[in-house]
Amino acid sequence: MNYVTSLSKPRNKISWKYIQYALISCFSLIIWGWKLAPKADAAPIYDAFVTVSTTKIATIMAGFPVAGPLFTTLFTAIVNLIPWAVLLMVGGICIWQAYLGYQEYDRENFSGIVKPMLNIIVLVILVITTDRIVTFIFTGA
Repeated sequence: MNYVTSLSKPRNKISWKYIQYALISCFSLIIWGWKLAPKADAAPIYDAFVTVSTTKIATIMAGFPVAGPLFTTLFTAIVNLIPWAVLLMVGGICIWQAYLGYQEYDRENFSGIVKPMLNIIVLVILVITTDRIVTFIFTGA
């Protein structure tokens, strides 16, 4: 008879569902705090970048009478999708790291949980710092 398995109690594990709830709560608080933080609006600068680059592309594409307007429209659409693509990429990396941490937790490797958690914290800090730096560069505030 195996006394080790018969005497050991089953461990109460946290399910992946509860970790997802915690991530949604944490990121919601970060986004609300970020939105409430006083900062200058850098959107007009980004719009100016889109306008200038679209004008330059339209000038270059004027030599191609058929494909010129199509390429200009596609370029404008792609440039307007850049901020959303960055947000999706950062969110995907955070979810991936959270899942890696959960896998380590599932394997009962608690020291392995630290690396994904630090990766998420550093990524969020880098995104917020980058936003502050870009806003300061373009607006001075």
